[in-house]
Amino acid sequence: MYEHSELLEQVNNVLEALRPSIEANTQFSWGPADGFRPLILRSVFVRQTEFLAVTTKLVDMHVGYAAAPFLRAACEELLWTSYFGKIGDDATEELVRLLVKRELTNNLEAQAGFATNEAMCMLGLTGYLNAFRTSAPARADHLKEVGRRLGWPNHVVLKGQLPSTYFIARATNHQDLYAFLYHGSSRYVHFSVAELLRRTWARDGQVAVGSHTFSSYWAEFALFWGLYLFFETVAALPDDISISEHLSPEAIETIDTLARAIGDRGQIPIITEEELLWE
Repeated sequence: MYEHSELLEQVNNVLEALRPSIEANTQFSWGPADGFRPLILRSVFVRQTEFLAVTTKLVDMHVGYAAAPFLRAACEELLWTSYFGKIGDDATEELVRLLVKRELTNNLEAQAGFATNEAMCMLGLTGYLNAFRTSAPARADHLKEVGRRLGWPNHVVLKGQLPSTYFIARATNHQDLYAFLYHGSSRYVHFSVAELLRRTWARDGQVAVGSHTFSSYWAEFALFWGLYLFFETVAALPDDISISEHLSPEAIETIDTLARAIGDRGQIPIITEEELLWE
């Protein structure tokens, strides 16, 4: 049912045409005055090209199912990139700085909760942990202030939390994407009985278990939606994170032609008739 060889070649051709832009966003000039915002946005672009490149390799090795979890991260990156575009450059820089410190604090606390004080000291993390703990109350108040300014839900602001992914999707008019692909990709990164049953195939009283059962489906699903999320993310990037300026007119035409051809294949569903046969 799912034939991915042509799609694999098309995605590889897109990546090849994008090579000058990928290289330009991998190595570039930066100074502290530029802030974290351009680093984060370029990292989103580069990481998604890496997702696609790894996906093509996994599909070529007949283990495309291993690429499906990339879609969850790519989907969230698209939503947040769109949100950053909505709130503006200054608010994005402010929020990104808070998120970096928040996530580093959480990681330090997680490490401290698992390791001994001696181990933390040996790792050179004790001083950082103490400093982040000291500044945590001020950061929490700052995040509440940012949340109020950006119109986050009251219960989120009062608790000093981040809004839900659904809130970000709704704020950027991506509710349909959230309901379909964000939901559909969750089965790859969480415990899912239906997903586990995809790895079984019963016939004449005998059951075979293995990810090869839906291998072609997973390959096409990861290739198609990975490229879809990539193109949507690129479209959401601000003008100062230029992708096309490093490409020749021929490369842009090639990418456009390939994108149209891939789009004409039709969307890959998150559920198939075969997995309903257990009924």
